[in-house]
Amino acid sequence: MLTLRLLLLCLACTACSGPDINEIVLQDLEDAKAKGVLREGGWLPSYLPSSSDHIRLRYDVDTNEVWVSFQWKAPDPEPLGTDCTTTNPSEVRLVRTEPSWWPEALSSKQKASQLPISYAYHVCRDGAFVALSQTGETSYYWSQPGSGTVGH
Repeated sequence: MLTLRLLLLCLACTACSGPDINEIVLQDLEDAKAKGVLREGGWLPSYLPSSSDHIRLRYDVDTNEVWVSFQWKAPDPEPLGTDCTTTNPSEVRLVRTEPSWWPEALSSKQKASQLPISYAYHVCRDGAFVALSQTGETSYYWSQPGSGTVGH
């Protein structure tokens, strides 16, 4: 009986240990939809520009943190629709943790005054942020509920 209890305790500890982080590379939003990650309340926001492609999505099931890199075809007069509004870099909440592929220029190591001017910064209704490249280079979306560093 004691052995069975120890075995169950070990299984429970193993199931709860470590973060549940997933990463997926997607061709475009249609690919994301087909794989079930693009939906209302899903890991990938449905308000990214419709031309988004070369998407890299990383998410943490335990913390609900999401990091996305993507490319899009500029110019689009309203690439994020009405879900996001342009914001001043000083209002951007920078990521506190990031994947190895995340640009240092958008990490918490930076100050708002040092954020690259090649991006238009947006805050979204769901609390997420987008650094949208003006030139069609890689853009970034991140959401870290209840955490992060506000640029200063």
